[in-house]
Amino acid sequence: ASSWLLARHFLAPGAWILQDLFGVCLCVVFLDVVRVESLKVATILLSMAFCYDVFFVFFSPYVFGESVMVKVATGDGPDRDAYFC
Repeated sequence: ASSWLLARHFLAPGAWILQDLFGVCLCVVFLDVVRVESLKVATILLSMAFCYDVFFVFFSPYVFGESVMVKVATGDGPDRDAYFC
């Protein structure tokens, strides 16, 4: 976390490289820790993740009034949450 903070603060244009590396390491650890015993369970989990993504990309504007994915990706939200501590 501290290396990400330093890279984000001092090397902001190239910080995405460390973020991607951290994401890959997190995926490898997840695959090492979680063992899926059957192909059926893995298929159900991946299908649910796919439906989750489709919902938030295409159907969230109908539920929330705006696309959650677009708002998060573009950073149009407030810098601080009014209800956070």
